[in-house]
Amino acid sequence: MRPIKLTMSAFGPYAGETVIDFDKLGENGIYLISGDTGAGKTTIFDGIVFALYGSASGEKREPSMLRSKYAKPDTPTFVELVFKYADKLYTVRRNPAYMRKKLKGEGYTEQSADCCFTYPDGRVVTKKSEVDEAVNKIVGVSKNQFLQIAMIAQGDFLKLLTASTEDRKTIFRYIFKTERFLKLQDKLKADYSKAKEQVEKAQNSMAQYIDGIRCAEENPLFIQVQRAKNNELPILDVIAALEMLIEQDENSDKELNSDIQIIEKQLGEVNSLLGKLEDYKKLGKELCTVGKAIELKSDKFEQAKELLESEKERFKETEVLNSESAKFKAELPRYDELELQNKKIEAIHKKLKSDEKSLTDQNTLLAAKTETLEKLKAEKSTLEKAGENKEKLTSERNAAEEMMKNLEALKKSLNDYDLMIASLEEKQTIYLEAMNTAQQSLEAYNEMNRSFLNEQAGILAQQLKENSPCPVCGSTVHPNIAQKSDSAPTESELKKTKQKSDKAQSDAANASNVCAVIKGKVETAKANIEIQLEKLIGNTDINSSKEKKRPDKRAA
Repeated sequence: MRPIKLTMSAFGPYAGETVIDFDKLGENGIYLISGDTGAGKTTIFDGIVFALYGSASGEKREPSMLRSKYAKPDTPTFVELVFKYADKLYTVRRNPAYMRKKLKGEGYTEQSADCCFTYPDGRVVTKKSEVDEAVNKIVGVSKNQFLQIAMIAQGDFLKLLTASTEDRKTIFRYIFKTERFLKLQDKLKADYSKAKEQVEKAQNSMAQYIDGIRCAEENPLFIQVQRAKNNELPILDVIAALEMLIEQDENSDKELNSDIQIIEKQLGEVNSLLGKLEDYKKLGKELCTVGKAIELKSDKFEQAKELLESEKERFKETEVLNSESAKFKAELPRYDELELQNKKIEAIHKKLKSDEKSLTDQNTLLAAKTETLEKLKAEKSTLEKAGENKEKLTSERNAAEEMMKNLEALKKSLNDYDLMIASLEEKQTIYLEAMNTAQQSLEAYNEMNRSFLNEQAGILAQQLKENSPCPVCGSTVHPNIAQKSDSAPTESELKKTKQKSDKAQSDAANASNVCAVIKGKVETAKANIEIQLEKLIGNTDINSSKEKKRPDKRAA
C-alpha cells in the first residue's frame, strides 16, 4: 500500500482544508516527516491511520478529539486518503463525530461519524463494517501492525522494540512473507503427531505379538524369547529368533503329521479288531446254544444206552430196540461233530481272551495317542498364527530400521552441535582476551590524551608575553603561568597509542562478529536438533538427550 494523496479538513491543528500530495515524493524510498514540535507531524500520521482504521495513531487521542479547535464553525471535519495497491487506486473517507453549527437556526448539533470506501471500478460502500472489512482485506494488517511496519509515529518506536515475541513474529512474518512456512510447520507437526501415533501403535502391536510367542523351556531359544518379552532384545534378533522358532515348529509339524498318520492307521486297525470282537461275541452266543443242545442230546443218549442194556433180554422188544439203536447210531456222527465244535469253541474262547487283552492295550495306547494328537493340534494352531504374524513383524522391522537411520542422523547432528559449542567457547575466550586488551589500550590512550591535553596549557604559556593578551582568556596579566612537564607525551606518541587502541577495538569487534556468526549457527543447529528430538523421542531437551545420543538397538 502506497499513499497517493491525503486531504484533511478541520483536523487537528489544521483549521482549513490541507492537501498533501505524496505522489510528488516519488514511488520508492522512505518518507521522513520532520518539523518543530507542534508543527502537525503526528497529525499527518493520525490522518492516514484515521482514514484507514477510524482512529488516531496514538493511544491517547480519541476520535472525538480530532476536530480542530481553530476551525470555523461551518468548516466540516473529514479525512480522505487516496492510496495505491497492486497498481489500483482506492479512496477512503471518514469523519469523526463532532459538534457543528446548525444549518438552520442557531446553536450546534452533533455530526455523527461517517465513512465511505471507493473501489477502482467506482463501486462504493458506506457501512462502517463494510469499509473496515474492505481496508483490512486490501491492506492485510491490523491497525497496530500497520503502525509498527508502515509508519513509526512519534514516541511509538519503543513499542516495536519492546513488543512481545508473538507480536514481533506476526509483524516479521508479514514483512518477510513467511506465512507459508508457518503453515508448513503446522503441517509437519500434524504429520509428526500422526507418524508418532503410528509408531506407538506399531510398537504396542509388536509388543503384543512378542508377548504371544510360546517356547518350551528346554528349547535353546527359550532365553532369547524371554529377553524379547522383557524388551531386552533388538527387534532384528527377535525376528531372527522367531524365524528359527517357526522353522523348528514347521519341522515339528511335519513330524507330528507323520505321527498322526501312524496313529490314524493304528486306530483303523483297532476299529477292525473291535469289529472282529463283535463277530466273536455273536459266534460265542451261537456256540452256547449249540452246547446246550449237545448236552441235551447227551442226556438222551445215556438214557438210551441204559435202556438198551436193560432190555437186551427182552425179545419182544428186540426189533423196537434195534430200531432205536439204529437211530442212535445214525446220531453218533453228529455227536462227534458236536465234540469237534466244542473244541473249536474252547479255542475261540482262548483267542477271544487274547484279543480282549490286546484290545485293552490298544485302547490304552489309543487314549495316549489321542491326548498327544490334541496337544499337537493346539501347537499347530499356534504355529499357524505365528506364521500369519510374520509379515506384520517384517513391516515393523522395516519401521524400526528407519527409526535406527533417524537416530544415527540425530547422533551425527549432536556430535556436530558439540563441535560448534566447543568452537564457540574457543572464540568467546579469544573475544574476551581481545576485549580486555582493547579496554586496557583505550584506558592507556585516555590517560595519555589527558596528559597531552594538560600539557597544552604549558605549551601555550611559553608563548605568553607581558602586557600581551592570552589566546585563551584574553587577559594581559599573567600572574600564574603554567609550566611544561618533561614527561608529557608528544603528539606522535599520542597518535601511535591511538592507532594501537583503534586496532585493539577493531580486533575485539571482529572477534565479537565471529562469535555472533558461530552463535547463530549454534542456535540454528539447536533448533534443528530439537525438531529431530521432538519427532523421534518427544523430548526437546538437548542436554538430557546428549547423554543417550548413541542409538540403542533395544529401544528400536
